[in-house]
Amino acid sequence: MDTTIIKKITDAINPPLQIGGLEVTDSYIRFVSINGKKADFVSAKLEPGIIEDGKIKDGDRLLKVLTDFHDQIAGKKKKIWAIASISDGNVYTEMFMLPKISGSDLVSAARLNLQMISPIDFNTANADWHLAGEREVNGVLQSEILGAFVSRQLIEEFERIADKAGFEIAAVEFPILALARSITALSDQFDKGKNYLVFRLGGDGISFGLVKNGELYFLHFVGWSAVYGSERKATLESLKKMIIDEVHKVLSFYETHWEGALTNLFLVTPTFENEIRDAITRDFPGLTVEVPVLRQFKNLSVGWFSVLGSAYRGIIPRDEDNMLSLATAGTDEKYEAHQLTNFVRLWRNISVTVLAGVLMLLVGLDVFLAGSATNIRERLAGGSSDPVFAQLSGLRQEAERFNGMVDSLARAKQERLAWSEFFKSIDAMAGGDIAIRRIVIQDIASPVTIFGEAATQPAIGVFEKVLQTNPNVSNVQFQLASVSQIEGGRYAFSMSFSIKKL
Repeated sequence: MDTTIIKKITDAINPPLQIGGLEVTDSYIRFVSINGKKADFVSAKLEPGIIEDGKIKDGDRLLKVLTDFHDQIAGKKKKIWAIASISDGNVYTEMFMLPKISGSDLVSAARLNLQMISPIDFNTANADWHLAGEREVNGVLQSEILGAFVSRQLIEEFERIADKAGFEIAAVEFPILALARSITALSDQFDKGKNYLVFRLGGDGISFGLVKNGELYFLHFVGWSAVYGSERKATLESLKKMIIDEVHKVLSFYETHWEGALTNLFLVTPTFENEIRDAITRDFPGLTVEVPVLRQFKNLSVGWFSVLGSAYRGIIPRDEDNMLSLATAGTDEKYEAHQLTNFVRLWRNISVTVLAGVLMLLVGLDVFLAGSATNIRERLAGGSSDPVFAQLSGLRQEAERFNGMVDSLARAKQERLAWSEFFKSIDAMAGGDIAIRRIVIQDIASPVTIFGEAATQPAIGVFEKVLQTNPNVSNVQFQLASVSQIEGGRYAFSMSFSIKKL
């Protein structure tokens, strides 16, 4: 069966959540929700002192503003799911390469490299990565991976406030990453065969990003304190001078890490656009400076481009979103639990409705068959030779079809009970030291994959042996490379096996 048809049926039964983009800066909050070819844009100003240099200074006032902002969008009761974007100034990025591998080996290797290269204490950081591209080095194909790091305390405080205000955070990213997505996905000026320097002037400072093969490769950020100084005052000339100096640094960094010349720059600034463009083209005549225009949103102010990129990420199905997220651990599980709860509630209602309908059908059919039987007996008793037997034959066929439907319902119930007992037995075999987080089953003939967490590594081995002794499963497969230590001293792992019978 076509997978697209299956997906449409699944979405119709359990619709995916609508996820928007939420950007919080020193001076404003912006929210964008994409609906087909249209989008809704909502914004609110932040008073000075609530957030400074991307860091929360007054959580109570921020909660008040976010709560009012939420109620303006969706009312008091409804939760709003969002891809949140925090200041570039809070985020550190590092690009690293690994030999081309895949699956759990890539995850383990990338996680280890994140710990080794983290610019801040890894024990107090939220860190994540995604695959940016591939490059051949000395004849060996290498995976290019973008890693990002942020203070865990900052994220936890933000998520706590957002949750109280009525927002559910599906992922956390940063403006230059979201801006790069807007340009690569929505601008006809973008050519995937070229490399671009993306310049963003925002309320928190100035950001530079390298976009290569349609992916962000690094972030360079300069806060306004570098321009304002201690007096927090600046002239246009000092701003242009600082921009020219930073462009020099970024181009020098590019030349030492990648081959070829960087000749294209996307300029995204809500103010001083002409002055900044003239200054860059004067000092860098080899750079082609363009202001991006987004199809469908040609009249949209460039200040909305970043949060629009976060909203665009929100319409990507969660199981297809492989981009890095700096949210705390458990955000994905929260989303899956929400969808599972809705799914169970929906099927409970469907089951009650169907059973009630079947009951009414049975009662109606019983009345109909009883009346038909009486009519047939009366005709037979009168010795009639009209086509009664043809009518009787038709009724018999209808009864046989109905009995077949009842049998199908009974078989479906038995299969559901069999799967239920299977899941209960897996949970029982796991014991107290193993927590089953996810079970992936394509069909009964394909291997079953279990993702879980263990209090200790030996507990994983015990669980493997218990599975091997189970007469209903076979071909238990466990790779030591799938084990990784996670927060709280626990161990994440995966294991697969085949089902002999339910």
